[in-house]
Amino acid sequence: MLTIESTTFVPGTDGRKITDFLLDCDDERYRRWWPGTHLHLHPLARGGPDHVGDVVLMDERVGRRHLRMTGVVVQAVPGRLLVWQLKRGVRLPVRLTLALDDRDGGTAVRHTIRAGFGGIGRVLDWLLRLYFSPRFVAAMDDHVRTEFPMLADRLGAGSPWPAGWRGHGSRGRGPAPSGDSHPWRVCAAGAGWSHDATRLYTTCPCGRYDGRGGVCRG
Repeated sequence: MLTIESTTFVPGTDGRKITDFLLDCDDERYRRWWPGTHLHLHPLARGGPDHVGDVVLMDERVGRRHLRMTGVVVQAVPGRLLVWQLKRGVRLPVRLTLALDDRDGGTAVRHTIRAGFGGIGRVLDWLLRLYFSPRFVAAMDDHVRTEFPMLADRLGAGSPWPAGWRGHGSRGRGPAPSGDSHPWRVCAAGAGWSHDATRLYTTCPCGRYDGRGGVCRG
């Protein structure tokens, strides 16, 4: 079993708004969330009234990869948990889980991809490891830590990013107010701060971070 897990924080909102947004999203709102990176997110078929059984098209760019896939909602707990099983013709042994925890000032998000065959099929797990390379794992972690704090603006909480922000990484990177050209993250208090591979820029007002990749633990 292969597990890719990332955690981040969406300031100024709650888990119910996040699950409602994702379950009833359309392409226009999805693209506004992250222009140029988010391409399509809309239902292809509806399941039950609780959205379990919904079939959804997911289309976005993660790092250098263009990911276009179909997901089936297999679990939906409003405000708390969403689980999609990915498919391409048939259901794949890959699940995407979004676990939400409301806290003071916003919602903590745990984004997990689990991939692996059961039983004798586990001998094929090495094929999944070829696809989920270390480069892809790093790109997915960076993607998640960037996109979810940006969702605050789409949910009416106000953007946590500095003025002029237009995205993360090589696609439309926005300038920091100080003139720093490095990518920006969001700290637990919902304020932007930057980092690169070798240095930390301590513009995080929390003043608390773990020193490994520029992630504020405030």
